[in-house]
Amino acid sequence: MKTRIHIHPHYWMYKGFVEDVPNEKYKREKTFCNRRNTVEWVKWGNKDVVIKRYKCPTWANCLIYTWWRKTKARRAYEYAEELLKRGFDTAHPIAYIEIKTGGIFHTGYFISELLPYPLMRDIPQMNLSDEEKALIGEDFIKYTANLHEKGIMPKDYNLGNIFFHKRGAHYHFALIDINRIKIGNTPKEKDSTLFFEQMGVSISQAIHCIEQYATLRGFDADRCLFFIFLHRIHAYVRKRFKRHILHPLRIRVRK
Repeated sequence: MKTRIHIHPHYWMYKGFVEDVPNEKYKREKTFCNRRNTVEWVKWGNKDVVIKRYKCPTWANCLIYTWWRKTKARRAYEYAEELLKRGFDTAHPIAYIEIKTGGIFHTGYFISELLPYPLMRDIPQMNLSDEEKALIGEDFIKYTANLHEKGIMPKDYNLGNIFFHKRGAHYHFALIDINRIKIGNTPKEKDSTLFFEQMGVSISQAIHCIEQYATLRGFDADRCLFFIFLHRIHAYVRKRFKRHILHPLRIRVRK
């Protein structure tokens, strides 16, 4: 087994802790996720740390991550650095670890500081006034437009991956689960509009968001709404086709 460890220069004092992470002998405060990947809140001294363990992928992906593509752990680390450099909040990266077995990638870890903020998905359960909720929504649309204008397109942009907190008179946001981000040119009207479909909002919420977003970006709001409606109609037809045509055919084949 071969282990590669990269530690951020600002966190050199974490070296002993990071090197021992693959042994998983750390003190767990809370497990946020334990499905395909594991995300845990860990105490190291008086410091709150998050460890994300990427479980062993398929054999084909093991080969891809060995020779052709950066691992999820490394991408999460590098994208965190890039977001912070561009002025966007995320959990400060501490280190990433890549473990190979027999020369082939097996397991990865991404280690970061803990963000002590609530998630956007928790807003309905929070005791917030309608005015505060409206302000969060307005500030979030501005934040999203700013991301896009800087050429940043997260591919897991859902309310479970976005923290928020109030600083002064406005709300600020921080992205997590960032190993899948596209950084490049500023997205055009259609791509920017369909970006909101990742969030799983209702059509009425989508209309409200798109109208504000289009104004900020200088887009035609009616065209943007047309893209949303067309996309949803296409998704509905595809879903019905799979349920009522393809699924019954599969059942007959099995019989």
